[in-house]
Amino acid sequence: MIDLNTKIITKENWKNDIIQKNINLDKNLDLFIVADSNNPNITELITSKIIDFSIDNITKENTYKDFALLLENINSILKTIRQDNKEEHISIIIWILDKNKLYFSNIWTTSAYLIKTTNEVIEITEKDEQKKEFLFISEWKLDNLDTIIFSTQRLLNYLSYSDFSDSVIWKKAEQINNNINLILSEENLEENIWLLSFKYYFLLDWIENKSKFKEKFSTFLLQLLDNSLTKKIIAYYLIVKEKLSKQSKIIQNWFYLIIISLSIFALYLIINWIFSTTISTKTIEQNKENLTKAMEYVRIASNNSSNSDIFNLNIKKAEKIVSQLKEKKLFLNDVNNLSNDINIIKKQFNWIETYDINNSNLIYKLTQKNPVKIVKINLITYLITKNSVIWPIIPWKTPKKHIFTQLKDDSFIDASALDNSIILITKQWKVVEFSKNWYFSYKDVKWQKLWEKSDTILSYAQNIYLIPQTKNQIFKHKKMWKVFSEAIPYLKKEDTKSIWKILDIAIDWWIYILKNDLSIVKFFSTPYRLEKIVINKLPDNYKKENNWNIKIKTRKDLNYVYILLNNKIWVFKPNTRRFQDTKALTYLWQIEASNWKIQDFYVNHDSDIDILTDSWIYKLNFEVNDNKIIVR
Repeated sequence: MIDLNTKIITKENWKNDIIQKNINLDKNLDLFIVADSNNPNITELITSKIIDFSIDNITKENTYKDFALLLENINSILKTIRQDNKEEHISIIIWILDKNKLYFSNIWTTSAYLIKTTNEVIEITEKDEQKKEFLFISEWKLDNLDTIIFSTQRLLNYLSYSDFSDSVIWKKAEQINNNINLILSEENLEENIWLLSFKYYFLLDWIENKSKFKEKFSTFLLQLLDNSLTKKIIAYYLIVKEKLSKQSKIIQNWFYLIIISLSIFALYLIINWIFSTTISTKTIEQNKENLTKAMEYVRIASNNSSNSDIFNLNIKKAEKIVSQLKEKKLFLNDVNNLSNDINIIKKQFNWIETYDINNSNLIYKLTQKNPVKIVKINLITYLITKNSVIWPIIPWKTPKKHIFTQLKDDSFIDASALDNSIILITKQWKVVEFSKNWYFSYKDVKWQKLWEKSDTILSYAQNIYLIPQTKNQIFKHKKMWKVFSEAIPYLKKEDTKSIWKILDIAIDWWIYILKNDLSIVKFFSTPYRLEKIVINKLPDNYKKENNWNIKIKTRKDLNYVYILLNNKIWVFKPNTRRFQDTKALTYLWQIEASNWKIQDFYVNHDSDIDILTDSWIYKLNFEVNDNKIIVR
């Protein structure tokens, strides 16, 4: 239950228009909107769009994701509005209350404050940040008697922390707004200010449930006494008592002695049960305190998302407690909710976007398992399998399948486009060409008996590049009509020792080398040098997990570098578009797959990626806005 009150502080010469709407979406699921601008048509348009989308699309089952989709749609509308009204400043707060969970996001000068019963005042919106679009969803769990204050202006510009705490302690929402209004009336305000205060209660629900329990328990006792079995027991007791009174003193004493002995034994059992229950209760109380601590750690981490050290320290403390409670199987429902909260804020902190599959982004369903790679020639997609090339891959159309029958006990493990043909390598380290006439043929290498034992092939211009099994060298072979030239090693001997192990390479003009420790160096041939690439803003989860595929991809026509790591596609921005001057990459975002394993991916262009899994080829579209990625 909440005690809610709104108030608009107005003055005649102030022109900004404020609209406030409250909508009940479901049981214990409420939507609140406040929009503030100088143009009433704009505020009316935006609030109506929010309401229309929310009524049909926000559910209790997927509140967070549904809310994120709402914000994405509203951002598109705001972008269109600002193209025609560049100077228009629009302040909006949108929040959803799901029982005791509060989700909200805001733009421009709006602010929100959480006041705990301990008098702690927490500003839960970013200080002095005039955001033009919705970027984050803040999530908070409310405790009993917590107070939330929302405003279209930053109230801390006018009020002190003590003003807040003095206004809210044990007072109703209307009194809170009146107290704040009294303080603001003495300030030199610049425009209308809208206030909403609400105090969250769960004790009222508990008292109501307790009253119902007492009523049910009384009814149960009456039903227990008023039945034939109880009456029979009472009658039997009276008969035994009468018969015992007719017996001798010795028999009566023995009977009483047996009754006393049984009573003492029963008392022992009860005391033992109480003692063990007390110990168990103490243990539960201690773990309950730990659960509360974990929730507090999560809150502190959420409030310090701009400070990675404080964020990571508190998240690790919370995760440790969650792990312990899971092992003890205590408060599992709360623990699972807290675990989900931790995952959500970690994703927000690490800029991870989840990519969900739907019919609109399915391209092709595979007819066989364990595909190898996607290759593109002249914008046509080719699917490489263990023994065939399938093309053209067009949504919902049946492609041709070309099987290389000469493979026998061999199979394809990697491929790359070279001119209008595809060059493939096999498990037995042979090189095969799939020509533009759609024929397979083995290719020879000049002045070498055998090709290098390589699991990786990459092409650029008229050359192919192989990484040998030692994983510390790059060999270049130039195409010479029907054969390839002998291997030219790119790396000097001293550099092969320092590199140790190459995971993958990518070429824009020069060569990015992804090393085993996930650091990156770039190879330049003129003049020869290996440039260490600095990676900025890396999150903690930039590390190898399990046996996921690891690939690095870029081209000279791409603005970004992409890495497949831990079943996520990581996006990095180089410090310059001059390939010869690259010295650093800046981490932008991670796009994670939901419930399916990525085998390979192909970047058609920045914001358009084809993703290959065991079962399908999917299309992933995203938009880069202010160095932030939004999946479409």
